[in-house]
Amino acid sequence: DNPIIVEVMERLWAHARRVIGAVLKMPGDWPQRVWQEHLTIFHAIAASDAELAAELARAHVEAAQLALTETIDRDAHD
Repeated sequence: DNPIIVEVMERLWAHARRVIGAVLKMPGDWPQRVWQEHLTIFHAIAASDAELAAELARAHVEAAQLALTETIDRDAHD
């Protein structure tokens, strides 16, 4: 029921879906890893551990961004 999150996600959802779809199609264990990391972030939020949730979310996004960039670069050179 957070109106700020709702407003932000309404504007970004189409872009987020494209990125999520691309990450879930990456080779290896990415589909399982993504959901496990989301669950871990959820548990930190549920435990009211904002610092841990932020750290986990940042690490999640950075790892996915790096892996997706590497996958795109590799596919472009194949």
